Amino acid sequence: MNPEDLTLDDFERELPPSIAIETLIEALLDEEHIFPARYLYRLSDLLPEELHAIREVWPRVTLERRRSLLDDLQALAEKDLLLSYEGLGRLALEDADPVVRFGGVQTLTACECVVPDLAEIYLTLVETDPDTNVRAVAAEALSAFVYAGEIDKLPTSLLAVLEDRLLAVMQAEETHPEVRRRTLEALGFSSRPEVPGLILDAIQHPAEDWQASALFAMGRSADEAWEPHVLPMLTSPSPVLRAEAARAAGELELKKARRLLIDLTEDSDPEVRSAALWSLSQIGGRGVREVLRSNLDAADDNEEIRFLEDALDNLTFTEGGDVFNLLDISPEDLADLMEEEEDEVW
Repeated sequence: MNPEDLTLDDFERELPPSIAIETLIEALLDEEHIFPARYLYRLSDLLPEELHAIREVWPRVTLERRRSLLDDLQALAEKDLLLSYEGLGRLALEDADPVVRFGGVQTLTACECVVPDLAEIYLTLVETDPDTNVRAVAAEALSAFVYAGEIDKLPTSLLAVLEDRLLAVMQAEETHPEVRRRTLEALGFSSRPEVPGLILDAIQHPAEDWQASALFAMGRSADEAWEPHVLPMLTSPSPVLRAEAARAAGELELKKARRLLIDLTEDSDPEVRSAALWSLSQIGGRGVREVLRSNLDAADDNEEIRFLEDALDNLTFTEGGDVFNLLDISPEDLADLMEEEEDEVW
């Protein structure tokens, strides 16, 4: 069963609302045949009584099917935000199998489900789940909640509790390093005064994965003060660190990174190249549109073409924002901008 194989004709042969819940459950329990791809759409926005019916039979669904089902739902949700698999995602969090629980978190994240009560559920997974991968993915999922709190989309009291418990996870010696790193990345959105020190410790850590997490958190911080740490990493011998530094430079809109990022569009590592191209679309400025267009003209892969077209669209948005921002620019900022442009003559 692969949702990628589902065509519009397949979908229209039997519209999801016309599929009875009994038929859906029968298909879930049928071990002789694959689960029909078109039924995946029917699992979106389940009514409470329908979810209850599935919950009743869920333990009888084979482990392989439960695992593959969550993989398919996540893939569909990432492609179509109108689909909501919150019900099944929550059900999966209660599963005895860690792979299913992992898939449940990923599916809920793909559905962009940031319902306040999920924060407590994820925190409990981070703190107590017996599986390291589940704890790590739950910590990663809490990023959206920290961000929501920072932009006043969550109650202040909930954000405070969330940050307190994540900081406790970071400081607990028994916490697995992978869980601690994902927790640090989630805290990257936080404005708590404890967070910059944790990021600084991570960027100075001898292990590459800690440095990568530090760069990731820096990019989320919206704090240009991290520029002296990000720029040197753009020339790191490690492609992982070059890519993370490129992403951070774009998120922080570091104009001083522009020339280095243009160089990285010819990097030997494809992930570094992609990160550099997208970050250039976030920063904008002299030569960027020409670089993106040149890469688009040379692209022969459909996915790469779509990516570069999106980058050009994003650059248009960035440049439009820059025009409007000029209305409020101070004389000091204008002088800095002119000095920067003089430095970037090439």
